[in-house]
Amino acid sequence: MTRASLALLTAFILRPAPEAQAASTAPLAASFVSSKEWKMRRSPVKEEEFTGEVRYWTYSRFVRADWALYRHDDETWEARGNIRGEHTLPRGRGVFEVFGERAVFDQKRRKGSLTGKRGYVDVVLTSADGFKDFGRAGRLAWELDRSASLLDGVRLWGERVDAWADRADYDWEKAALTLSGGRPVLHKKFGDWTAAVKADTVTALDAAAQSRHLRAQGRVRGWIEFRKYAGADLEP
Repeated sequence: MTRASLALLTAFILRPAPEAQAASTAPLAASFVSSKEWKMRRSPVKEEEFTGEVRYWTYSRFVRADWALYRHDDETWEARGNIRGEHTLPRGRGVFEVFGERAVFDQKRRKGSLTGKRGYVDVVLTSADGFKDFGRAGRLAWELDRSASLLDGVRLWGERVDAWADRADYDWEKAALTLSGGRPVLHKKFGDWTAAVKADTVTALDAAAQSRHLRAQGRVRGWIEFRKYAGADLEP
């Protein structure tokens, strides 16, 4: 197996890396990448191709794909086939996973996108205490280390929330999820209180420094129930 010390920046979670070199499993900036085959082409353009069981991993990120291509001139990546990306969230908040078929990444702009084989991508968000929420959307867009956006119709479900929206934006630093488009609905199912809300935009915030809360704006309707005080419902 040929292994190359070149960071594979393909799924929504990777950082730029120095130019590739053929190597053994030696670390590069605390990162590793491996594939069954590796080819370097210098004409007509300089590019590197990785084929078969492509893997990239660091202390906080992991990406798997069947194939990947890096173009040196415009500093762009393309990857295809059974893509799985995993990103450990800041401050130990959990792990974000995504599954799709084709990814592109612009290293200069630090932005990328992911699409699925059947017209959708899947995501899994696991909290620090082990709760899992699942999601599906038409595609994913991301800005490196800052945010990820589920687009073209979003459905979320799991142990903590159920939600529907045209779009869902995750802000990693603020630990915020914002739903917009199509009059989004969010049902919070855990904690000392539960709630369901429908509005023009809905934001769920889970910052480490403050308690979890929901913020809804625009033609808000919904209810809230405090589990210690059953019957305390609210419908604006």
